[in-house]
Amino acid sequence: MANNAFSDLWARAGSLARTAAAATRHAADSAKLSINIAAEEENLKKAYAALGRLYYESLESGTTPEGEAFDQQIALIRQTLQKIELYRRQKEQAPRQESTGEAAVETTAVAEDAGEMTTVTADPLAKDEDFDDLVNRLG
Repeated sequence: MANNAFSDLWARAGSLARTAAAATRHAADSAKLSINIAAEEENLKKAYAALGRLYYESLESGTTPEGEAFDQQIALIRQTLQKIELYRRQKEQAPRQESTGEAAVETTAVAEDAGEMTTVTADPLAKDEDFDDLVNRLG
């Protein structure tokens, strides 16, 4: 009986460790997405500035603002805006801890190439009667 109780306790500790690891992964994923968004927003500012420079130079030289250089800058801006939107959607889809104080943890792993998301849910602070009974029996 003591061996079985120890096995149950060991399994529960392993479960809590996995939950903590999932929460850590979620925090790291969220931080990575925030950094990616900030980096892309900086790239967007640079692309807008380059487009503005091209426009200004074409006006100064008396030509119509068009051509391959403009097309490339506009394509870069569109691509950057799409990346920002993708990162923001991924971040919004990552579950948030509600203000109720509940500690439900969901972590989202994102495969950027495949565009697939996998979500794992755990509640590390959930009231677990079996675990409490086990601790009482051992204590």
